[in-house]
Amino acid sequence: MTETTRTLNELLMRAHDLTRAYGAAADHVRSPTLAAQLEGLRLEHQRVASDLTALVLRLGGQPKGHPDARGPLLSGLATVSSLWSDEAVVLALLRAEEVAGRSFEQALDGSLPDSAREVVLAALRVRRTNGARLRELRIESARELEQR
Repeated sequence: MTETTRTLNELLMRAHDLTRAYGAAADHVRSPTLAAQLEGLRLEHQRVASDLTALVLRLGGQPKGHPDARGPLLSGLATVSSLWSDEAVVLALLRAEEVAGRSFEQALDGSLPDSAREVVLAALRVRRTNGARLRELRIESARELEQR
């Protein structure tokens, strides 16, 4: 396995981790509207995972088809957060996005071929977009909680 495919597989595991965390969160939030929005964000990470899988294969590597040890932890965190509030779930996902984002940014600091760099940049844009959307959802969730 080359350094490039090893790096891409690490990012692929982060994408799997986030996909599972968003799925768990969507299953446990109280608001059906929020659940639908989280499902949309989950699909974005699933697309990132598909793009990274295709790239690893194209580079001759064997893609990781599962999350790493953090995956169940992130899913569990999203689930446990639901015991408090939808806002807590969104906050847990926001933290997970930030952690994943650092992995993607670090990968860009390395020596990736242009084809890999493009995919990683696209994934990082998804992460940033999702992070911005989560910040909006957190505000909306807090407002809903105040109105109760």
